[in-house]
Amino acid sequence: MVCKKYYNFTNNFHFNPISVSENNLVFLSKNCPFKVIHSSLPNALPEPVTSSFVEYVVNGYYSKEIVSIPPLVTSISDGCFRGCFALSSVSLCSTVTRLGAACFYGCCNISNISIPHNVIFIGKDAFNWCSSLEQIVLPKFITKLEKTTFCGCSKLSEVELPQYLINIGESCFSGCSSLRKIEILENVEEMDSGAFSDCSKLEIVLFKTTKLVTIKNRMFQNCSNLEIIKLSCGITSLGNYAFSFCYKLSEIVMNEELEEIGDSTFMGCKMLSNVALNQKLKEIKIFAFKDCRCLSYLNISKSVKLGAECFKGCLFH
Repeated sequence: MVCKKYYNFTNNFHFNPISVSENNLVFLSKNCPFKVIHSSLPNALPEPVTSSFVEYVVNGYYSKEIVSIPPLVTSISDGCFRGCFALSSVSLCSTVTRLGAACFYGCCNISNISIPHNVIFIGKDAFNWCSSLEQIVLPKFITKLEKTTFCGCSKLSEVELPQYLINIGESCFSGCSSLRKIEILENVEEMDSGAFSDCSKLEIVLFKTTKLVTIKNRMFQNCSNLEIIKLSCGITSLGNYAFSFCYKLSEIVMNEELEEIGDSTFMGCKMLSNVALNQKLKEIKIFAFKDCRCLSYLNISKSVKLGAECFKGCLFH
């Protein structure tokens, strides 16, 4: 039903469905900004192509367990394999330079994937909830890991961060509950909130960077196996809840530049007993050391501003 006023206009348009099969899948012309394979067929695979920029796209739940990306594909589209629960192995060709946002989101059966060394961009949520992923080697020219890239990868036990990495996004490795060790390399300048929160088996964090200024909010919250933290030179502030509920954390080695300890930074660190504060420290905020039950002594300068109940639940409170 249509308004009479527009009847003659709409009558010029007709529904003309084009059935798509494995035999007639085609790439768009080279005049387009990029070429796309677009298919809702569960078993459709593209043919090899000869374009300078090709984007790989799959819609719908992909039923294959093993996929090889054809030669000359340069980009895996946003959400390309999202929710492809059967997918267990992906072979990426060496021409791929971009992995789109959420491209493997929820692919819970992928255990290992080799990312080509030419990849320079990995979108947010790219491997979010790939709960069987055990190991990942990241290309050295990646400079930023977007938010929640590996969030919820509960079997991921080993990650080698790229040599030129500058930024680690919000909750990037949150919930990687099998991760045991992480090295923050020399070029890292920023780590966003919760980047390594809820990594319950994380035992060792090595700060090799001197460019990092802030440990942001919830950075290592609920890392219940973390025992010792040694802050690198250059860090001036610890964010809210940064190390809260790190139950086994017993020792913090502060640097000389630290000026501020945030709200509830060490709340619930019930094994924390050894904290050496520096002379430049200016403020300890509310609940900073709340319920640190083993903390019996702190040498604090009279000039340090203390927030309300910052030592509530400590032995000397």
